[in-house]
Amino acid sequence: MRDFIREIFTTLDTSEDDELTAGEILAGCKSDEVITHLSKKLHELFPIRKSPGDLEGFVRSTIESLGGNALDEASVIEGIKWIDADADGIVQRSEVGRYYKTAAMKFVELSKQVRQIGPMFAMFGGMDGMQGGGPGSSEL
Repeated sequence: MRDFIREIFTTLDTSEDDELTAGEILAGCKSDEVITHLSKKLHELFPIRKSPGDLEGFVRSTIESLGGNALDEASVIEGIKWIDADADGIVQRSEVGRYYKTAAMKFVELSKQVRQIGPMFAMFGGMDGMQGGGPGSSEL
């Protein structure tokens, strides 16, 4: 996944200066070539759709839900604030790396929690034999 994040950054960084401006991000979101390229790369990692084309359709609908053709530089600038640690209005490669590392640690933490409560869910799933209820449910 880290390599995919790097691929996204490199693809969007058309000035090749290890920084993403709002203009570069916006251009990438509106570029058929960029969307197709990144959808193919994502499909190689996670073939969650039948084909890269199917995944591309999902990616396009996701971008559309974020604003699509109405997506403008002001909204991208607002979105940049989520990862722009130094608040300079530009996303540096190092900021993406830090954000990725934080997100990865949170994912690992969440996975551990799911593993811990998994047996409890399995126990509750076994209650189907009682028609979805606990003790005394047949009395209702």
